[in-house]
Amino acid sequence: MKFETLLRRESQNLTAERLGQSLGANRSRRAGLNSRPAIRPMGEQGRAAACQFIPNSSGHVPFQGRAELIERLGETVKEMVARNQSRNEAFAQATKTASAIATSSDLNAVDAKEAVDTFWKLYWGELARFEGQDVETAMVRFGRSLQTWQATGKKPEEMAQLSLAVSHACRNEIDAYDK
Repeated sequence: MKFETLLRRESQNLTAERLGQSLGANRSRRAGLNSRPAIRPMGEQGRAAACQFIPNSSGHVPFQGRAELIERLGETVKEMVARNQSRNEAFAQATKTASAIATSSDLNAVDAKEAVDTFWKLYWGELARFEGQDVETAMVRFGRSLQTWQATGKKPEEMAQLSLAVSHACRNEIDAYDK
């Protein structure tokens, strides 16, 4: 998405908030086009800072506030891009880790031990920041099967299918967010 488009959408959101219109109404109008808003609303600090950009009677932001508005919107876009990259990296790592575990025949191998450690770190930490219901469900199922393997020493037959489910859930969530 082009920076100008993001800038225009964010400034429309700011104008709507300042004029007292609810973001819920804006989201419901966009619901037919997209299940997720292209730009998420700012937090309280962002709203408070945006209040200084009061539109004049014609609905335009005064010239002296535009440069700062553009700068802040640029920072917001950079933060969104960084968050998207972090999410994509976490999902890619979860997919690779689940695949490495599922294709291993022995959990005591060095690569398998590293993959198991990475899986649990993702499971209890980084991935929780981004995962939706489908990724969470796939990770829980894979984790339970992994626990069974660790407890019994026998590899469950469904490990490959559960690894594939993690991969599909991650891909679907990335695709849904990027729409």
